Amino acid sequence: MLQIFAVQMKEKMSPAVFNRLLNESSLERQKKAQRFVKYEDAARSLIGERLAREAIARHTGMSVFDIRFAENKYGKPHVIGWRESLYFNVSHSGEWIVCAIDIRPVGIDVERIIPIDLQIAHQFFSKQECVQLMSMPAEQRLPYFFEIWTMKESYIKADGRGLSIPLNSFSINMSRSSAELFIENGRSACYFKQYDIDVSYKLAVCSVRAVFPERIITMEHASFW
Repeated sequence: MLQIFAVQMKEKMSPAVFNRLLNESSLERQKKAQRFVKYEDAARSLIGERLAREAIARHTGMSVFDIRFAENKYGKPHVIGWRESLYFNVSHSGEWIVCAIDIRPVGIDVERIIPIDLQIAHQFFSKQECVQLMSMPAEQRLPYFFEIWTMKESYIKADGRGLSIPLNSFSINMSRSSAELFIENGRSACYFKQYDIDVSYKLAVCSVRAVFPERIITMEHASFW
């Protein structure tokens, strides 16, 4: 059963908590966290793994400290030693860190809505997506850009190949009731759902099943750090 977890980083993480989470993280996560230039980015990375551990522990009954990870050749992590299929994905932006977990492939992306030059869409969006974006009323284009962006990111993460799939190689076709994915050979059998996590953010989940939870499980950061 697909579940979505979120935690809001409302305040700067103390050095003591940072060091504890660092020591409790996987060696690969420690290396990644130490490569970040900004302290806040490193903190989000550590929280992301801890949130994933909490989600996996709830699903499997394992201790958060016994969970071990490995990565596929595209860098997507998976759980080692669990007897059943288990997929998870983490994303973070601004104050929010989110995680999706399921027994089927799943991807999630959250993005803070910030002012950007919308001409960047011509670099990352398909021609059809760009036409649809620019046909929107001017005041709706920025949030619409992030709606499409989060769905595209959630798809390549669910697929497992990440950015090795060019973002402009497929299209998200939006209608009033749903979003459909079109690839070179036709429509793909995957489904999307958007969640209103925060008025300043967009969040999308991609799944191979059209079954999504109604709500996000929001966790207090104090409950696990």
